[in-house]
Amino acid sequence: MSGPADSLQRLQETEHELRASQERIAELRRVLDGDPAAEDHRPRLLRAEARRKALSGQLEQAETREREERARARSHERQLYSGVIHNPRELTQLSEELDHLRVQLATEEVEEMELLSSLDEADRELADALSEAETTRAELKQQEQQADNASRRIADQRAAIPAAHLRLYDRVAAFRPAPAVVDVRDGVCAGCRLPLSHSQLRALRMSADPLTCETCGRILIAP
Repeated sequence: MSGPADSLQRLQETEHELRASQERIAELRRVLDGDPAAEDHRPRLLRAEARRKALSGQLEQAETREREERARARSHERQLYSGVIHNPRELTQLSEELDHLRVQLATEEVEEMELLSSLDEADRELADALSEAETTRAELKQQEQQADNASRRIADQRAAIPAAHLRLYDRVAAFRPAPAVVDVRDGVCAGCRLPLSHSQLRALRMSADPLTCETCGRILIAP
């Protein structure tokens, strides 16, 4: 047989379900839209895209610089060994510039390999971020549907509960730590863990209205 507080307990469960969905929705939106409290508030996907774009730009600049320097090195080599330049001072200067270019090219090759490695890592991070975003959008849609469903059920449940019972429930829920509606187990309130008096246990079984614990004020479910 259903007691006077049973409908309030079902309402409490549905409201808990709604809050859980709303909290999860907020978490999922922080994944997709970014966390305003974070130092870098951009979402992971935008950060991954920006990093990949920056590294790609750096690599393109490095490759352009390398091509230009290789062209200069080839030009220096042709001049150095063509026999056109006879001035020893000019030959020495050209040889030194060529040596400098060779050292610079070797350094830049190492830097380009590091950039390529970083770019590969950025590609993997971007792929992971894209996958995460896709999964998050799917879960967000599901959670929003669950929240809408819970909201409709809450409206229906509230419409079916007597106004006086709702006022009691809302008052207790506003001023007591959750849960507002608790079971009585072996004569003990599950909220404060203290035993109920014999008179309150009798009243709980007989009352047509929900009753509250004399100690903690929570609404009691008749055993």
